[in-house]
Amino acid sequence: RTNVGTAAIVAGHRISESDVHKYIDPTGPTASFSAAAVANGQPVQPKADVMTILVQNEVFAQALARTAGGLPSDATLSAAHDQAVQTLTGQSVTGDQFDAQVAANLLGEGIKLNLLPILLHVVDLEYQLVTRTKASQISDLGKAVSAQHISVDVNPAYGTWDAANVAVDESGS
Repeated sequence: RTNVGTAAIVAGHRISESDVHKYIDPTGPTASFSAAAVANGQPVQPKADVMTILVQNEVFAQALARTAGGLPSDATLSAAHDQAVQTLTGQSVTGDQFDAQVAANLLGEGIKLNLLPILLHVVDLEYQLVTRTKASQISDLGKAVSAQHISVDVNPAYGTWDAANVAVDESGS
């Protein structure tokens, strides 16, 4: 079988199970992170969160490449990082402040920091896609991505692709 060891396939791009697991800290989430998540009614799903980031990285890049203007250069993405963070979070923080907050959250959730550059790239791609498609909420972004007919096949062991929320949903796995 050609899908053995495959966590997901996005428009022909294979994300392997080893790709996912190299970002997961085997010690798991910290007790304080888990307690805060439970208090907020949010599940701690490091595997689904890593999958979401890896799939979004491919999906957002593919969607941008298929729209007028194409895939922005890394320099263009980096130049707009502060604006991306402020627009997507609604906070008046610098990109560097956001990056530090995200790093702390990753560690707390039991995700290794080697995922941070990919996650920040996803934020920058998402901002460009939101700007280009004039999406004002996640459902608009989901519709814009779905309109590009990008195939996403997630191994059921990791969850399912929720196109409307542009994320991997682990609740059914």
